[in-house]
Formats: sequence, structure tokens, C-alpha cells
Amino acid sequence: MSGRTFTAEIWTPNRIIRWPFGRLDVSSTEIVVRAWPGPRFQPRVVARDNIDYVMAERMWNVIVITFKSSGESLADVKVIPSMGHRRVMAELKDCGYTVDMQLDSIWKKARMSIKKRLFR
Repeated sequence: MSGRTFTAEIWTPNRIIRWPFGRLDVSSTEIVVRAWPGPRFQPRVVARDNIDYVMAERMWNVIVITFKSSGESLADVKVIPSMGHRRVMAELKDCGYTVDMQLDSIWKKARMSIKKRLFR
């Protein structure tokens, strides 16, 4: 498997793995979300063909990466890169994944919504 491994904080419905121990492995064939060392958390592996797109959103002051896939393995996983979300996004793009970046702040979205309502 050629690719890169990034440290990240991983959120699943029943577990949170903080950033020194969460790992996101990105390669051109698959994406793996795992814990290091990982006896308590089963790695979640999804092949590239099953991932529709990767979405990056700004939630307050952090970037949250979610995966929209046809399978159930990564549907409920949120990944928060520990350092340098741009490197993670660049690696995903280099490996051929479709990346949707929604990086407007929550305050900008709220302002735009208010402007639309006021100036119809």
C-alpha cells in the first residue's frame, strides 16, 4: 500500500480516539481509519471504488473531514486532522478522490442567510 499516514482525531458514534492515537491512511486503493496501537478499535477500511466523495467542513475553528460512501464502514466517521488539513486534502486529491471543500465559517453562513432574508 503506497500512500501517507496522518495523525488525526477520529469520532465514531460510540468512540472518540484523540489525535496522538488516531490514524488516517490515504492511498490510491483505499482509505483506512485506525487507532495506534489498535487492539480496542477495529480498523475501518473502504476501497476507493466505494467512496463517492470526501467532504471537508469548517466546524467552528477546526476542519472536519467526512466520507460519503456507498458502504457503511466510514459513513458515520468524522476525522479531524491534527495538523495541516491542506496536506490531507492534497494527498486525497493526488490519490484521485473527489474532494468537496466547504470551508466557509459558520458565521459567514449565518450572515449570508440573514442577508438573503432581509434583501429579498
